[in-house]
Amino acid sequence: MKLRLEIRAEASRHIAEAFSWYEAHRPGMGWAFRDELEHAFKLVQDFPNAGPEVYRGLRRVLVDHFPYAVYYSLPAGAVAPSPGESRQPTPYASDAMRRAPGVR
Repeated sequence: MKLRLEIRAEASRHIAEAFSWYEAHRPGMGWAFRDELEHAFKLVQDFPNAGPEVYRGLRRVLVDHFPYAVYYSLPAGAVAPSPGESRQPTPYASDAMRRAPGVR
């Protein structure tokens, strides 16, 4: 079972700003940022324990090739799936990115 990610409004704004900044400074780099961020989101969904705990239940997954991290916490009582366990499709975090202003 995949965990459902909830992206806060402030985080969506930061994502949109970072996308726009990268795209303005180097065409195509915004899309590379988005791809790496989606990869980090998928990692969190598929393997919630992949990110180390950095502070009182707060976990972190680094975004490859960019100076960003995804910080998250697991709901109380959440059971993390094991590799190879069957997972059902759920809404993907990239849906929130597509709705973020400036990100298409």
